[in-house]
Amino acid sequence: MSKRTTSTKTGVPEDFQVSPRIVELAQLRGWPDPNQQVERFVNHHLAHGTLMANWEAGFRTWLMKAKEFADEKAARVYTQDKPMVRSF
Repeated sequence: MSKRTTSTKTGVPEDFQVSPRIVELAQLRGWPDPNQQVERFVNHHLAHGTLMANWEAGFRTWLMKAKEFADEKAARVYTQDKPMVRSF
């Protein structure tokens, strides 16, 4: 039987820094600029008292979701701006 290791969950470090690897991934994957998102990320998790085992993984997820939300918002704006065509 294998032992399951559990990671200790901690609160977000107030001095959480964007790693060069995150910047590289963001550029490769078309995510928002991590340096513009990090303050929002930290403030959100401080305000909610979030506990997490891996804050860098949490930030990667934050960036992926930020891109998804931006893409969805752009799609909604695009469809709302299109003129309605009625067929008779």
